[in-house]
Amino acid sequence: MVKNMATSIASYQDFKEDMRLDAEYYKDVYLEISKQLLNKPFKFLNEIATLKGGATPFMFQYLDEGIPFFRIQNIGICSLKLHGIACINKKIHQTSLKRSQLKTNDVLFTITGRLGSTAIIPDNFGEANINQHMVRIRVIDNKINPFYLMVFLSSKFGKNQFLRKSYGTTRDALNYTDINDIKVVEISKNNQKKIEKQIKKSYKMFTESKDKIKEAEKILETELNLDKIQTQNNNVTLINYNDFISEMRFDSQYFSSQNLKSIFSGKFQSKPLKQLCEKIETGFTPAKDSYWHKGFPVLKMGCLTNTGIDWSKIEFANGGYFEKTKMYIVEEEDIFLTSSAHALEHIAKKVDIVIGIPKEYQNKLVFVGEIMRLRVKKELINSYYLLLFLKTELGYRLFQNCIRGQTAHIYPKDVENIIIPLISTKKQEEIEILITESRKLLEESTGVINKSINEVEELIENESK
Repeated sequence: MVKNMATSIASYQDFKEDMRLDAEYYKDVYLEISKQLLNKPFKFLNEIATLKGGATPFMFQYLDEGIPFFRIQNIGICSLKLHGIACINKKIHQTSLKRSQLKTNDVLFTITGRLGSTAIIPDNFGEANINQHMVRIRVIDNKINPFYLMVFLSSKFGKNQFLRKSYGTTRDALNYTDINDIKVVEISKNNQKKIEKQIKKSYKMFTESKDKIKEAEKILETELNLDKIQTQNNNVTLINYNDFISEMRFDSQYFSSQNLKSIFSGKFQSKPLKQLCEKIETGFTPAKDSYWHKGFPVLKMGCLTNTGIDWSKIEFANGGYFEKTKMYIVEEEDIFLTSSAHALEHIAKKVDIVIGIPKEYQNKLVFVGEIMRLRVKKELINSYYLLLFLKTELGYRLFQNCIRGQTAHIYPKDVENIIIPLISTKKQEEIEILITESRKLLEESTGVINKSINEVEELIENESK
């Protein structure tokens, strides 16, 4: 007999209606939500909105500028993530992708992989489009408030409907029929408007948070004259014979980085990274069979977002792994960046600082070998200042030019001689204050979204039409 086996009990009527044989479909939580919805006023999604899916043009190269093109990584929990957004040209937007053009108040909903992430197109965003892994939901004739609809889809009443309908063995997916059949509970228009106001308040906080970062970036740019520095790679790098003999490196990227190092010569006080850090190291990746559903927390590449550590992406490994990796325990204000990737351009593309390690992870959290940790000597440099510098185009190029050969990797010995310019302690502290204030606003913004989701659930449970 198998112990602790999860069981699902369903009536013949349940089976007859849905014709599904998989036990997952009849989980208690799904059946309970389905039962509750029958006693609530609702409309099927296709009665109040239309769906349109996007596409990725064949053999298409993304652009740095053009029409914003949303992919799954750009959709959060009732929010857009614009960092690293790809672009397409206007011709494709107006021809092959005309059917999936976006406009204000369109709700975006992911249908492949990470199911049910949602966002809404804000006022004055301009033209945009989507790929095939999400749908555009456009409300018909103001039949429902789109902000409420977005939050509803993120609530337990929306989420448990589409998770129940999902299919796939290697990658979860939803089809259009199942999405159209989602039951959207009707609440009063006043309460729908209240949810809209709260979400807009959250977005205002988010904008203020980004403004703080821009202010910090302006200080950095002014102090270092970054607007006058050319960081683009040249097609040709010229070196002399003595440089080659002393370094014994054949790759032009390395000598391009040497040129970047000389940018600050005589202009600023500067030090190599190894003098500013007490630790420059990559971690240790668990063997596949070391991962477990509980145990010791592991910080992975997926936890890096460029806007702070995503604690929901933490994975766990067994005690045997932890015993081997105690020297890699993560501390507050450790800086992490991507040091291994499938493509060269992703190296050092994500840079984050550790703030507010959850209590249950403290003194146990370690990290994998695909990310690099920088732990600064605080008497020499402010960790927030270093974080912001590494996020600049120049900081990114300095690390990019340490990549060896054709493999997308950098190693501690490759980056330890990167020259870091130093500005006054006072200006570094100003940057720290602004980044800290930005983080606080971002947390408050996220808190308002979570509060709105909870309120929608309470309204559905308690409000009568």
